[in-house]
Amino acid sequence: MICSLIPSGGLYLDENKLMNWLKNICLMLLFSGAALAQASAHAFLDHAEPAVGGRVKQMPHQVRIWFTEPIELARSSIKVFNATGKRIDRKDLHADAKNKA
Repeated sequence: MICSLIPSGGLYLDENKLMNWLKNICLMLLFSGAALAQASAHAFLDHAEPAVGGRVKQMPHQVRIWFTEPIELARSSIKVFNATGKRIDRKDLHADAKNKA
């Protein structure tokens, strides 16, 4: 933003530069708002049975996981490991027909 003195002793701001400055500010606010909206569009873990990080005495027949919002199965994966770090899930991920979250 460029200001210059005018003969009466005040400041003069070029109107085109002011409009460009205002447009830039508006665009920055618009893009920052879009980034915030996009960031909140991710599902987060709500809870699971058995609990995440928990230990069980015997292997459960299924692991159930709930998220904060519906998920896309095609873009999702779940891995279940035993105490030695070996992957033990059957890779048979599916969603509840009544609750996509």
